[in-house]
Amino acid sequence: MNTLFAAVASSAALSAGLLAQVTSVRMGPPDSAPTAPVQRPPTKPEDLCTLEGRVTNAITGEPLKKATVTIDGREFKMPWAWYTTVSDETGRYAAKGLDPGHYRVSARRSGFLGTPQRGGPPPDGTERLITLTPGQRAADADLKLTPQGVVTGRVINREGEPMTGYVVTPCVFQYVGGRRVLVEATGSPETDDAGDYRIRPLPPGRYYILVKKQPYRGGPDSEQDRSATPRQEDYVATYYPGTADPAGAVPVEVAAGQTASGVNITLVRAHVTRVRGRLVNQTAARVSLALRPAGIAEMWGVQANPGPGPSNPQGRTARALAGCLLPQRPH
Repeated sequence: MNTLFAAVASSAALSAGLLAQVTSVRMGPPDSAPTAPVQRPPTKPEDLCTLEGRVTNAITGEPLKKATVTIDGREFKMPWAWYTTVSDETGRYAAKGLDPGHYRVSARRSGFLGTPQRGGPPPDGTERLITLTPGQRAADADLKLTPQGVVTGRVINREGEPMTGYVVTPCVFQYVGGRRVLVEATGSPETDDAGDYRIRPLPPGRYYILVKKQPYRGGPDSEQDRSATPRQEDYVATYYPGTADPAGAVPVEVAAGQTASGVNITLVRAHVTRVRGRLVNQTAARVSLALRPAGIAEMWGVQANPGPGPSNPQGRTARALAGCLLPQRPH
């Protein structure tokens, strides 16, 4: 049996209430074998259906032109049934020649909210479940799109210099395991060369903006500190307007169709704890190791991709994990 363990190199991290856990393991080859195309059963011409409706702005009621409407029956045992059409100047759309059956009908348009990429319920009116009987013409499949909210700002250090390549994430409070914790909402843009960022699309709500370093891209060794004297301070995960403590974060109110601008964040430098380890006898294609402070849902993580090398020709021992910098907290 394969054994998986993480070596924690600092007792300070444990005394600060940090929990280590493996968050995801993906087994098997990255790509599966191609599948044969599904044959569409014959449908009599007189049994084909028509679907019509109108796409409007959920806030103002105005018609929306050039909205893409998707009519998808794949989740209802019709793997061939996936159709699209576009709304006209009056917001009307029509799709003809559809097979009878069950469909999920949704709309999308630039500047408006669509179905969330991370799951969860879509905004009211964005999609509908429709059942078409043989030969039916359904003319009332109306859809409503909510204008997106936007947050913009700049990330700087305490000297006022722009910080490039940092990930900016909106967070919301939710109850997880009976505890009220901050979790990531949607979207994680990077700051540009001027330190500026733009988060979209956001549903209306109250958000806590989090900034942290870009996850490792070049493999575990690329982020190791090679200095003769390791750094005792570093930039740590920071909440708007400039605190490492979630309790001191200031919320940002976002309304439908509006932009909350000037949400500037000053990164915090703090004494840090380094955590390093090694995965042993791990054959999964990808492993993620994450550490989080107790009571906070967002995590600092590193990844390892096991593969053949001088010390593990069979690919059974992962490379050493890069140092993960965590702010020290009072006991």
